[in-house]
Amino acid sequence: IRNGTTIPALIVVNKTGLVFTLNRVTGKPIFDVVERPVPKSDVPGEEASPTQPFPVKPEPLTQMTISRDNLYKGEPQHQSYCEHMVDDNNIKLGGPYMPIALNRYSISPPGPQGGINFWGAAYDPKLHLFVSNTTNLFQPMRLVQRPDGSYINEGPLAGLRRFGDAGRHLPCGPTPWGELVAVNMDTGDIAYRKTLGVTDIFPAGLQDTGRPSTGGVILTASGLTFVGGTDDFRFRAFATATGEKLWEVKLPSSIEATPVTYMGADGRQFVTVVSTGGSLTGSDVTNDEIIAFALPEK
Repeated sequence: IRNGTTIPALIVVNKTGLVFTLNRVTGKPIFDVVERPVPKSDVPGEEASPTQPFPVKPEPLTQMTISRDNLYKGEPQHQSYCEHMVDDNNIKLGGPYMPIALNRYSISPPGPQGGINFWGAAYDPKLHLFVSNTTNLFQPMRLVQRPDGSYINEGPLAGLRRFGDAGRHLPCGPTPWGELVAVNMDTGDIAYRKTLGVTDIFPAGLQDTGRPSTGGVILTASGLTFVGGTDDFRFRAFATATGEKLWEVKLPSSIEATPVTYMGADGRQFVTVVSTGGSLTGSDVTNDEIIAFALPEK
């Protein structure tokens, strides 16, 4: 709503972690979009665009830069692992739209995993809040030239390997590794950020890291946000208005898809999830069930 007038809007998110808000009748930005300089490519003959579009509001929903100074810090074993991973492999660290480096590993957040991947987000028309789970799970890339002159993203750390300790499912970027984020779409300001997910293998006091997620959120007319997605096997409910966590249950596996909700034949509302594990976060596949939740019958 602007100056008391409701503007028909289209809200677009993608793997960049950026939110573009357009008038869906005219296509013009509701919040300004500006062109900002981005790094050049070091691949011979490749001309990268000197600028890319960035919305002035909202701010990026996910982490946009990585440096040697802001690698994971906390549990000593993992902190050391991350520092050695960068130093031993001479990984080039940077920001958005940094092209894949030639013959050198590079990381440009959010990366192919994306701040928000295929699942999108959800909108509460009463609260005017745009809500999404987000992931800070980066990915090393390395461009090498084949004998025929073509190029490929290749190497033990490149391809689908995430930036972190794959054996322990621990990212190497700064925490939080996952969040629940809400944007006030009247102002374009972040309404809240809540760390989403825990790392059970860490000692007490270090577990509140957030976790990578897939799937998405669903919002109810009564003001609830339901989200699975995280690879910590939890299913959670939050107050949409504030982000306060209201309920949590641990399942036999993580939820890798968006929950669904529907009215049952008995008049109760059900919330149902697919509990399998797997998918983009690399969560262990430990189950194969559809699980439904509802309030007790009166």
